[in-house]
Amino acid sequence: MRIIILFLCLLITACGDTEKSYEVTVNKDTLVFGRTNEISVELDSNWRAIPADWCELQISGRNKHYILINVSEYDGKFDRKTDEIFSEYNSKKDFRIESKSNIVVDEIPSLFASFEYTDGEDSEKTFLNCYFIPLKNKFIDIRVSAPEPFFDETYAEGVLDTINIINKTDIPKGSPTKRPFFFPGKILKKMNSSLSKKTILFSEKIINSNKAFSELAALDKNFAKSKDLKYFNKNKNIESLKIILKYGFTGFNDLELIIDKSLAGFLVINYLAELDEKTFSVEKNISQEMIKRNMLSFNDIKTVYENYSTVSELEQKMRM
Repeated sequence: MRIIILFLCLLITACGDTEKSYEVTVNKDTLVFGRTNEISVELDSNWRAIPADWCELQISGRNKHYILINVSEYDGKFDRKTDEIFSEYNSKKDFRIESKSNIVVDEIPSLFASFEYTDGEDSEKTFLNCYFIPLKNKFIDIRVSAPEPFFDETYAEGVLDTINIINKTDIPKGSPTKRPFFFPGKILKKMNSSLSKKTILFSEKIINSNKAFSELAALDKNFAKSKDLKYFNKNKNIESLKIILKYGFTGFNDLELIIDKSLAGFLVINYLAELDEKTFSVEKNISQEMIKRNMLSFNDIKTVYENYSTVSELEQKMRM
């Protein structure tokens, strides 16, 4: 039996589309979301569609669970996309992360995160599960929430079993980054006496250091194949310096400085992620020593956070 449900189409902010009515066909128990049919969710008699800026579903009765699904354009910058999503919750009281992990949604490497928050002084706590699914040009985020007395973790996780990604062309390789959702600014400000006053790291330098390292590593492999040791010794440093200068560094020491500071900032962020600024911890002591030793400024560490995926990629390359 075919049922026609009328609700507003997805608001795709990147295109600047305006809201308008959108007629969607529900075939049997499946509701198809998205202007180009990117995703479907199986329904049963407990669910009903709600006209909204989002594709929004509400379970009837006492459970009070909500599912919100959004499909938007995506430029491949995962951290920036999740930042935009969670900026919507800035006004919530006590908004904090509970857990996060890499998951697979319908064969696509994705990220799961659970949060809790309250809307105001007298509001009850809300639990929120989020699933971030990156495709090549589309980004899908699915949110399952309910007030604390009604939230059922098993039910919320079970929603994934109903998800079907219709258009799976160009699935990204590997899992998205698990960068901490919150920059540890409050803790860092309490370490002000240890922070450098001079900022060295900027986005362009971090990105270029990653590119330069990749090319230098490839050059190493090529020279390693050479059996002419004399040619190897004569030319390797010359070719390496060309690469370093091409990416705007003055020499080997300049590149090494940016890499060392980037990796140190990366570790500091990971040590301090989601820590309570009022609690003593070994991680804070280690971070403070790393900040002093590498002469990191507050803005150095903030730049690493903003380029977390790039530094993470660089760190993985250096392990290989």
